[in-house]
Amino acid sequence: MRISVSSDMDEPVARSLVALLRERGHEVVSHGALRPGDDPR
Repeated sequence: MRISVSSDMDEPVARSLVALLRERGHEVVSHGALRPGDDPR
């Protein structure tokens, strides 16, 4: 399943959620502060 996850701050809980979803076999699309190279400012 493809799941989209977004956060306005790079928080450990958001990163943990993404990791858990990937471990369970889901395709995770990150947005906002979770996306590499995006500057939330």
